[in-house]
Amino acid sequence: MLISGGSGFIGRSIIPLWLSDPSNEVVAIIRNSQAQDAILSAAAGCLESPSFINLHEKKIEIDDFDVNPPQVILHLATLYLKNPSPQAQDEMRVANITLGLKLAHIAKRVGAKFIFTSSYMEYEEIASTEVKSYVDMKRFFSTEVRSMPQLDFVENIIADTYGPGDGRGKIMNQMINSIVKEEELLLRNPDQLLSITHSQDVARGIIGSTKVSRKRLLCASRNLISLGDLYRYAIEVERETASNYPRFSKKYPETGKRWIGYPQLVGWKPEVDLHSGIRGLIIEASNIIKSDTN
Repeated sequence: MLISGGSGFIGRSIIPLWLSDPSNEVVAIIRNSQAQDAILSAAAGCLESPSFINLHEKKIEIDDFDVNPPQVILHLATLYLKNPSPQAQDEMRVANITLGLKLAHIAKRVGAKFIFTSSYMEYEEIASTEVKSYVDMKRFFSTEVRSMPQLDFVENIIADTYGPGDGRGKIMNQMINSIVKEEELLLRNPDQLLSITHSQDVARGIIGSTKVSRKRLLCASRNLISLGDLYRYAIEVERETASNYPRFSKKYPETGKRWIGYPQLVGWKPEVDLHSGIRGLIIEASNIIKSDTN
């Protein structure tokens, strides 16, 4: 597997799972030594260690993999910058469009399967100007890939994700930190519905998608939950008063979230329930706080 974005949150779940098969190998495209360290840490304990292509040391050419072609090219790399400057816009275009299209052309050239992830935001009306340029780039890239003739591709639509080792400032992490620190978290839109899926389940779905061809798949839970209900449920989990299942919304056909109607990979469904997933995050956050105070 040739993978971009392997040091990201989902990539760090995919690489060790892929390498759990001793016949599999990983070549990771990176931009710096920190990305390499993150991938090596994620792959610690695997029989095979990833190898690396550092874009600061070597530019990828379209014929680089003619001799030893990968069977799968997985493109996860993405870059979102809030209110980007013109220079930052250029950086976003390289990460969100240019690199991915080059990898898609390589996949087509060598006959590899091209797997990429798209954001659920590409399928919704975006009112926020903060994310519009990012979403427009993602939409352009996805459209270009789908229109490439003779490319064996699979698109995995991703919604909100969570899990251990997530350093992003996502809403789930904000909730967990506020609960563990016993601080109040003000939700600006508590009625907002979201689909939230554990990183281990997303990794299983993406790896499973390497077995199918020319598909657009939903790699996310179809259960929607409001931010307010999710926060209340996380509090109940921390207090050990929660039921096994939270209160999911039954309204999603009318929410405008048309991406939720795309098929999921046959045989795949999220296995990490919210109760155990949140419990794991609470334990992780508590341990971090304890280590910081010691």
